[in-house]
Amino acid sequence: MLRHSRSGFTLVELLVVIAIIGILMGLLLVALGPVRERARQMQCMNNLRQLGMATIEFNSAKKRFPGVQEIVARDAGLPLEHPATLPGGNINKIASWEVLLLDYVEQRPLFDRWDDQSVPKWVPDPLTGQPVLNGDLAHYIPIYNCPSHLSSRTYGPFTAYVANAGYYAQASDPAPYNQASSKGPSTAGYDYWDSQDGTNGMFVDRVPIPRTAGSLTPHDPARVPEVTYTDVKDGLSNTLLISENLVAGQWWQPGLESTFVWLYATEASCPPSSGKPAPTQPVTAVMRINGQRNTVTALTPQSARPSARHLGGVNAVFADGHTSVVRDGVDYHVYQQLMTPNGAKSAMPCSGYVLKGGDFEY
Repeated sequence: MLRHSRSGFTLVELLVVIAIIGILMGLLLVALGPVRERARQMQCMNNLRQLGMATIEFNSAKKRFPGVQEIVARDAGLPLEHPATLPGGNINKIASWEVLLLDYVEQRPLFDRWDDQSVPKWVPDPLTGQPVLNGDLAHYIPIYNCPSHLSSRTYGPFTAYVANAGYYAQASDPAPYNQASSKGPSTAGYDYWDSQDGTNGMFVDRVPIPRTAGSLTPHDPARVPEVTYTDVKDGLSNTLLISENLVAGQWWQPGLESTFVWLYATEASCPPSSGKPAPTQPVTAVMRINGQRNTVTALTPQSARPSARHLGGVNAVFADGHTSVVRDGVDYHVYQQLMTPNGAKSAMPCSGYVLKGGDFEY
């Protein structure tokens, strides 16, 4: 009896092979997801490391840390940027800390534009005539963005990184701290400029208030605040410098757009130190590191805190230049101590707390 050898696959066998290949591809894609995110997180951490080194280089050159906002294209005889001077050039431009670092992140030509009096910060909109940012001063910069953030933020002058601006006073804070909520000439008690020192945060406001409309000088305060290495009494490795925020704004904008802050609040486990008034601001979920990261879309003093899409924590660089993942939801007094260069003398309510191992890192 003749036997016929079979060649090829039957339809059933072919379908089984295709199904197995589909299952394997599905498993591979599932496995690749965390790997890709890990790669994105590593790139994000590398960006922060470079920003930390740029900040340290700035400090080496200027003998101080960058301000949360500063004046560039400085000319004491010209007015400070304000609505009456817009649009147009020949003014003292107000720039964020990320503008100041352009010269240290291989963006010298762009910094030179900012520091040039002939290049206006604001130009008239061709349709409305209203002042808009000069497009020659701001564009997409890869190092200012985290690849794990939404793809809609990977163009234009958006940023993922925010700097430690320290204490953010609110009008609802208890006296005397509520007096710091307005930026104006010195008043009795604790005013705005009292919060801008080397105890409450690393990046301070360095834009003074001119006493006349026509020129930058004279101004209040007479001596502009600054933070130096000697102000960091709690240790450079225990003091946050730069982190991430999912709802950060654009890198050229100072204020909450490019900073993270702490509020006058504490928890029952760390009551106010002697002489400190009880907070009126409760510690809410959104104020914590990565608090409600999937639902927060608006930038407020409460949401101006570190947040990221990475699992388990937020990338950050410290004042000594080392990077780390700060755990989600750490105690609020721990968060405050990480931000205050001299916690014991800062405005934080529970100023006597001493950081312990495991408080904020894995």
